[in-house]
Amino acid sequence: MESKQILEDELKKIEVWEKDQSGLWFWERIGRLPFKILDKLTPKFIHEKIGILLDEIGSYVQTGGKYLVQEKAVFHLIEKKQRQPLKASLILSKFHFSR
Repeated sequence: MESKQILEDELKKIEVWEKDQSGLWFWERIGRLPFKILDKLTPKFIHEKIGILLDEIGSYVQTGGKYLVQEKAVFHLIEKKQRQPLKASLILSKFHFSR
């Protein structure tokens, strides 16, 4: 068990730490002030658009970007550019080797 002197020394260390932290709180508030002002000045529709954008980015990251690609549409575009139908075996072989 700790002696009374050890506990008093630890209490003094804690009091010094608390004094150091009290000054930090003021600077944290000042550091957040520009963001609070920007938040108040930004119109609501911009907040909503930013929210939608962040949701989309989150979905993209979680799915690995797969929901943006529709294979049939991509194949159709390739066929349109080449002006001839794609061979299914050629497509599958290229996908297996490229991964």
